[in-house]
Amino acid sequence: MADLRSVLRCGNVAIECSAPSRVYALQMRRCIPAGDQSRIHRYLMEYRWGNRLLLAAERLWIWSVGWGLVTTISAAESSPAGHTGLDSVRPAAAAWVRVRSEMVAAEAEWAREKTWLLSWAPVLEARAAQLENRTQLLEVQQARAESGLAELRESAVGLQKALAAEETALLAAVGELQRLSPRLPPRLGESLTQAFTSLGEQQRPAAERLQFAVNVLARALQFNREIVGGEEKLLLAGESAPCLVEVVYLGLSRAYALDRPKRRAFVGAPGRAAWEWQLLPGAADAVDRLIAVQRGERDPEFVRVPGPRGEGATP
Repeated sequence: MADLRSVLRCGNVAIECSAPSRVYALQMRRCIPAGDQSRIHRYLMEYRWGNRLLLAAERLWIWSVGWGLVTTISAAESSPAGHTGLDSVRPAAAAWVRVRSEMVAAEAEWAREKTWLLSWAPVLEARAAQLENRTQLLEVQQARAESGLAELRESAVGLQKALAAEETALLAAVGELQRLSPRLPPRLGESLTQAFTSLGEQQRPAAERLQFAVNVLARALQFNREIVGGEEKLLLAGESAPCLVEVVYLGLSRAYALDRPKRRAFVGAPGRAAWEWQLLPGAADAVDRLIAVQRGERDPEFVRVPGPRGEGATP
């Protein structure tokens, strides 16, 4: 705060009076940020107490000047001729007039600035109300968020339990698929070798193993809906080494193979532990016609061929 200091002396009495300068209000206006209610309130309190101190100092000074005048006049009456007591009073009176004019100017400046400062009160009250409403809204949102977080945690616990159950079921399904893999038709089993290997890797995530299991089931379902034929090297019953034969697969349950040079026919089906081939004596011609129909070399017709253990089939 910039202070205007004036020292008034009258005889042995000295009074020091301080008052806010005219620049103070202008500086205060520039340093008040919008929305800062506490700082404006502090400035208002400074102005209020400063004004009270000015009034008290002015009254004390007037009393002191009056007392000094009385003392000076008494001394002038008793002073020798040629000396006037008013000469010693003139500097004090001039100082008082100067200080009084500056105090009046400061009071007028304060009256103008007071209106401007008080006009901030409704704005700050509205701003405080908005902030309070926003605080309440944030508290409600926080409560909702905490409630939602608690629900999510409960859901996470439930999902973890469900995931553990699914992993257990997946392991059981994987074990069952691996147990059934040797009983699949040889052509399908060879195409799924990599998938079965990946299913057996324990370090793979459950999601990947589940994907491999789904792929195995999808390939098996597709193979079961088709009649697949072609040449293939197979280890047949009574043979010590694989030989090249013509094969036709009727889904997952049955297949027929023809060793054309030796005129031998075989039937294949899932056994107890693996896929098994059985020799079909006297069925080479029927299997030959079946393969020809599958290749499109003969017109479609019903071909009766024996199955495992003497069962018949009409593809």
